[in-house]
Amino acid sequence: LMIRRPPRSTPSNSSAASDVYKRQPIENLISGRYRFDWRFSRWNNSIMENVEYPKVSLIRPGIAYWLTTRKPMEIRVSGTPLNPTKPFKIKLEKGWNQIANPFMIPIRLGSCSVIAGGNELPIPQASSYVSPRVWEWVDTSEDNVNNGEYRVLGLSSDLEPWKGYWIKAYEEGVELVYRSELTPAPAPKKPELLWSVRLDVESETGADRGNILGVAEGARRGRDLLDAEKPPSLSNVSLYFPHFDWGKFSDRYQIDIRPPFEHEEGWELMLEGKGDAVLRWSGDVPEEFNIYLEDLALGYRIDMRKRSSLRLRIDGKRELRVVVTRRKLGVEMEGFKPRRTALLPAYPNPFNPDVWIPFALSERGEVRLRIYDLSGRL
Repeated sequence: LMIRRPPRSTPSNSSAASDVYKRQPIENLISGRYRFDWRFSRWNNSIMENVEYPKVSLIRPGIAYWLTTRKPMEIRVSGTPLNPTKPFKIKLEKGWNQIANPFMIPIRLGSCSVIAGGNELPIPQASSYVSPRVWEWVDTSEDNVNNGEYRVLGLSSDLEPWKGYWIKAYEEGVELVYRSELTPAPAPKKPELLWSVRLDVESETGADRGNILGVAEGARRGRDLLDAEKPPSLSNVSLYFPHFDWGKFSDRYQIDIRPPFEHEEGWELMLEGKGDAVLRWSGDVPEEFNIYLEDLALGYRIDMRKRSSLRLRIDGKRELRVVVTRRKLGVEMEGFKPRRTALLPAYPNPFNPDVWIPFALSERGEVRLRIYDLSGRL
């Protein structure tokens, strides 16, 4: 189970758990009224969305689910725990899978294995079949908003009992084998990051945090093991690196690491949602480089060293780009025609003696800018 405690009807704190016993219907384990006191769902790859109770109701070993509750509650599960000395396997669907440790003791992800093409392979050697990592949703806030983040866990991480995780299968017919051995297969050594930038987006009703771009020695252009996809989220705002041209590894990415470069590199970003949101960033880009955020819809850029956040309005999808360069660039993107007319957020806000009020025009025309004070006076 993925146990979640929301505010009124909006999902909030998300943790996870799994049924380690026999299959049991969720309605036998929880009290209250469905949709009013609790909601229960699981991701479905065929329709690319969560399927809710009663279409999903049976809790199975090794499988994770979303459980949303109006208030904290206790769930009692009876039965005989699975024997951790015996391997336990589940079938994975091609795409994203919610999984859970079926045993009552922690197990190492690197101890598990994959059956594919008639062969059983340790996870470190099966990266062409499944992701060599899992994702855990973490939300420790007390604000009753679904604004946690996905933490990427490597092969040396433990899968804890009663927590849910995501893993991605790249092929059909793959099985995951849970094992409790204490000596997992060795994992390939990853290069250390030379520098990185973290990007978070927040709205009044959700957030998407923990998106990372960076540079590492040994990284490759295109997809490699330093890059990490992004699992489906219940948040109503999303930020990701779009890589839909990477063959069977095409997806939305949470982490995008590139090899070192001499002069300039750019990272495309997609921001999805509706309404106002705040994009925040932090990082350790070397001083010899400038770093800019470009709005590819409005044709302007900002210097990310001079500020650490930007308020944006989202209406569906909004294309952005982060550029790290030795060049000094201006606010306007030369030769770029904005796709729509917009008045952009003033900076700084509140005003200092000087203020920057940017705007974008989709076509040439006369512009008149009116500024009002808090009482509405021009």
